[in-house]
Amino acid sequence: MGWNGRSRIRATGALARGVCILCTLFMGACGEGSAEVVGTETAWVARQSLLMPTAQYSVLGETDASAVRVGEISCLKSVRPGGGTRPGILMPVPGEVRFELPSGLDPDARILVEMGFSKNTHKKWMLGKVVFEVVLGEELAMSKELRFGRNTAEDEQLWVPEEVRLGMARSLTLRTRPVGDVQRNGVQAIFASLEIREPLEVQQTRASAEHPNIILVVIDTLRADRLEPYGYDRPTSPYIKEVADRGVLFEHTLAPSPWTSPSTASLLLGMDPLRHGFVDAETAFLNYEDTTLPEVCRAAGMRTVAFIANPVLSPGHNFRQGFQEYPEEYRRPGFALVDEARALFLEQEGARFFPYLHRFAPRKPYLPPAPHADEFCLAAPPAHRPGIGLVPVYALYMGRILVEAYLDG
Repeated sequence: MGWNGRSRIRATGALARGVCILCTLFMGACGEGSAEVVGTETAWVARQSLLMPTAQYSVLGETDASAVRVGEISCLKSVRPGGGTRPGILMPVPGEVRFELPSGLDPDARILVEMGFSKNTHKKWMLGKVVFEVVLGEELAMSKELRFGRNTAEDEQLWVPEEVRLGMARSLTLRTRPVGDVQRNGVQAIFASLEIREPLEVQQTRASAEHPNIILVVIDTLRADRLEPYGYDRPTSPYIKEVADRGVLFEHTLAPSPWTSPSTASLLLGMDPLRHGFVDAETAFLNYEDTTLPEVCRAAGMRTVAFIANPVLSPGHNFRQGFQEYPEEYRRPGFALVDEARALFLEQEGARFFPYLHRFAPRKPYLPPAPHADEFCLAAPPAHRPGIGLVPVYALYMGRILVEAYLDG
């Protein structure tokens, strides 16, 4: 969402008038009147990215313009927290690119800069070092030295985030230069995210019966016709049944899209895909000018945290818009996300919160633990060899090649 003066008034004014359509859909969470205020804090709200939807930049000096590329980029081969896809600008070393900053920014505005190298750079080269620099106007605002190469530990290949205060600067220049005299033709450095954030003072409120917490749980690719509330005759979903028995069950629903990203965007924005525009897997993203459900909850005084197991819902598509915390938990099993969310509940001490859990287990090869593996199916035939097909598929999904697990006789 673009939080300039006009949009800030629009959002806070709507909340003050009780116009909270999205929240009403989730248990009437706005309630009657105002919630009890327990404190105030500064929310850093995303205004825009310099890279989305279309990057406008100038290539400076002797930088090879053909070696500069903007796109959705990952710094790792495997799917791992801190290494997921981001909108990024890929640059040669040495290289220099300048962006003009938008007008009307808050004087305390910051920009999130994430730095790393392309996967091919780590694969191709021996150990080396590059200095990443951010220049505001003509003043050096940030300098960071990072290592690359085949012997670089995976932890060092993750994105390295820094926030830089923009002040009154009109332009932002990104520079890369090699450390030492060795020229590394073909080294590809990446500046990612380039997300401008502005401060917004928000109230922290206390949860009550009139102003409850909101919990959004999405179970990716789970079929409704295999759940008890929808008529399935086996006890597959006792907890979902309990929630349905005590709440409201929508018996006739349609997904806004046949795949995850547009459907999730519709959940968070309250728009169909033709309106929010997230219809392409490679280039689409949540529009900063659209208000998301977590932004509404954040402005209403709730702590907003996401627990996401599906890697397509990455910061590279701006799904973190409005969340204070958006850890990339793509390798975490669903029950671990639930445990983390439960810990979040316990530490709130009465303050309101909005956790979003997006579980992914039904989409992966299904390996239920005992005793559940035998509850809903017959015994395996004598010639069946457990795991011979599923283990390799699961290993490939996780970005690992595990030979011993299924070839060991």
